[in-house]
Amino acid sequence: MKLIYKFYIAIVLVLGGLLGTLTVINIPKVTHTINKLEKDKAKEVLDKAYLIIKCGSSRIEGYKAKALQYHKDQLKVVSKMVYYILQFHYESYKNGWVSKEEAKRRAFERIAKIRYGKNGYVFLLNDSYHIVSHPNKEFINKNMYNERDTKGNYYVREMVDKTRVKGESFTRYWWPKIKGKEFEKLSYTKLFKPWKIYIGTGVYIDDINKEVALQTASLKEKLQKIMANTHIGKNGYIYVFDKTGRMIVHPNKKILGDIFRKIRFMQTGNLLYKDLIKSYNEHKPFRYKWNRLDDPEHYVYEKISWLKYEPKMGWYVASSIYVDDLKLTSRNLMKSIVFYGILSILITFIIAMFLTKKVLSPLELLTDAIKNIKKGNYHTRVDINRSDEFGELAKGFNSMAQTVEDNITDLDKTVKLKTQKLLDLNEQLEHKVQQAIEETKHKEKMLQKQSRLAQMGEMISMIAHQWRQPLGAISSSIIAIQSKLAIGKFDLSQEDSRKEFLVFLEKKHKAVNEYVQTLSDTIDDFRNFFKPDK
Repeated sequence: MKLIYKFYIAIVLVLGGLLGTLTVINIPKVTHTINKLEKDKAKEVLDKAYLIIKCGSSRIEGYKAKALQYHKDQLKVVSKMVYYILQFHYESYKNGWVSKEEAKRRAFERIAKIRYGKNGYVFLLNDSYHIVSHPNKEFINKNMYNERDTKGNYYVREMVDKTRVKGESFTRYWWPKIKGKEFEKLSYTKLFKPWKIYIGTGVYIDDINKEVALQTASLKEKLQKIMANTHIGKNGYIYVFDKTGRMIVHPNKKILGDIFRKIRFMQTGNLLYKDLIKSYNEHKPFRYKWNRLDDPEHYVYEKISWLKYEPKMGWYVASSIYVDDLKLTSRNLMKSIVFYGILSILITFIIAMFLTKKVLSPLELLTDAIKNIKKGNYHTRVDINRSDEFGELAKGFNSMAQTVEDNITDLDKTVKLKTQKLLDLNEQLEHKVQQAIEETKHKEKMLQKQSRLAQMGEMISMIAHQWRQPLGAISSSIIAIQSKLAIGKFDLSQEDSRKEFLVFLEKKHKAVNEYVQTLSDTIDDFRNFFKPDK
């Protein structure tokens, strides 16, 4: 088998081994890594959504606190205005312009007409817990000492008693709106000491909560837009529900609101949102079978959900991914790796074949030339005009062949000369000389044949021995460089990888130079071997 075919077989075996290693060892690792990356991505998206909710919650809490403080300040402003009205009528009484009762009557009537905000009004209490001014005349002169709200609190006692000591106070209690059911209310009470009148102003917490609800709705809308454009894998998504099972945000708007809390698993009959919360409390992802947005009728797709809880909002945020998506991503990646791996190997094989043939073609010419010389064609020469080691080898071979041809020619001339001398001697000593001539001819021919065969055999053996190992090493170095590049061992776009590649290349270059020097020394050895004076 020719050397070039051996090289081809070696290349096929190496590249096949690389592809097998890639398939058997690396692809399972890549699949595992991709699955982990997809799960990490789902958790990362979950963290981002949770952070948005947490920031929104903090902003809403801050807005709620500011709104409450704003209304408290507004209540103080209204109370101060009422205080000035009482002060004005009190001064009228002190100056003797009106009687005390008339001053109070005018002040109370004027104050009863004051309105602010949507449901705000002013009421007045005296030191004995009686209402002395109120928009609803049914409450005027009513004793509120034993009155309780729906939670059982003596709220009027609390107002008067705290204000009597501190001069002002805030009180929370439940009170019906002018029309409608009872709602929680925040009242500010301020003492008008001259008449021991307690000025009361209030705001319904429900009105404050409506303002906060607008901020919450804005957060929901923002989350809905963000999550509508957020995909995990091919079909995974983010959704948000509260602790009562009410769906807050979901790509499928059909299950928003109270519908979600009624959804049960067909297999177990358990409520879905309760199982999700249970999984969160157990600190583990929740695995279940669910439908897909593109196939809403069939609950056969295995899913994994990770949850986080925002206590201030009472919201659970969940990221979910379909197991099939994880496998699909891995399969697509495996196909790409195998396809491009095979393509790279084929390209590398073609390039290696081309380079190998180009490198070994001069060696084939030299081999054929040696075979011709062995057949006796001593005029054979090789026509290799190259500046590399093969060019030097060709020059050395041609020089050696010329030397052999010259030696053979000289040997033939010597034999002819001696033969002629023997013929001359034969005339004198026919019998003896003839015998001696025959022996001489026989010896000379044997010597010639043995010398020629010995020289040619040694030459061929030495060439084969001395050139096989360096040429194989040079070819191996070239293939090693090409293989490293083909499998992406070195990323030449990165500085560190380029430096590592240059070190590797320098090492191979040094080895090749050593092999080349060996070849050059071999050429010199053969050239010197055939010099007449050696």
